Amino acid sequence: MNKILGNFFKGIGIIIDYFLAGVILVVATLVNIFSSIKDALIVIFSLGGCLIFFFFWIPWLFSPKVMATLLVILIFPFLGTITVSYLKYIQYMSTEYFYDKADYYLLGKEVSYDSMGDYGRRYQRIREQERIRQEEARRRAQEEAYRQQWEEFAKNFGESFTWNFEEGWQRNYQQGQRGQSSSYGPGATGSGFKERYEAACGELGVSPTSDKYEIKLAFRKMAKKYHPDINKDPGATEKFQKINDAYEFLSDENIERYKRTYH
Repeated sequence: MNKILGNFFKGIGIIIDYFLAGVILVVATLVNIFSSIKDALIVIFSLGGCLIFFFFWIPWLFSPKVMATLLVILIFPFLGTITVSYLKYIQYMSTEYFYDKADYYLLGKEVSYDSMGDYGRRYQRIREQERIRQEEARRRAQEEAYRQQWEEFAKNFGESFTWNFEEGWQRNYQQGQRGQSSSYGPGATGSGFKERYEAACGELGVSPTSDKYEIKLAFRKMAKKYHPDINKDPGATEKFQKINDAYEFLSDENIERYKRTYH
């Protein structure tokens, strides 16, 4: 009896599996075909095909068949993609349920879940895990691309800059943390702090109300523009040093102090 039931559930699982696989293949193929047609029409219209359409197709423009065809071409790729996704969900849920039932009667294996809906929820968890894995893979690929890009850029700066994915490229200071060796006196607390702060902002071309991210972005642009290895103008070295000194002075501590005191 167990063998009969096992083969029965196995047969149902196979039928559903092959049937839905065929439907998915057909729908996916149609999605690709209609997507290609839609892309081709977009290209034709963008290259002036709208004029041809206007002069030669205008008599049939409001024909129900033409309108229905255009509507199908535009909508089917979107609806078809959703349909394929839903069919894959049904395929996994139903086939796993019946195959597990078959294994229970034929092999004596315990079923994973009691209801078909539980298999559907497992499928959703698997899809979510796959989505997270793909996003992580894309993030790592992006990080690697940025790293290679900025390592190439850093060659022009010698060893004075390194790449960090979260912060971008940053200058390495031989004398410690940012702002400890600046002629501006990054930790200055005496008189003239406001004037020195605003002068440093002016050197980088930013407003004194700018936040640290705007200041960092301005420094990157200015440093790239005036670095002596890139800019061969006689005054580039001096300008580059002034930019560095200004950026050193605009430490996070001084930014917060200026906003707290003068705003």
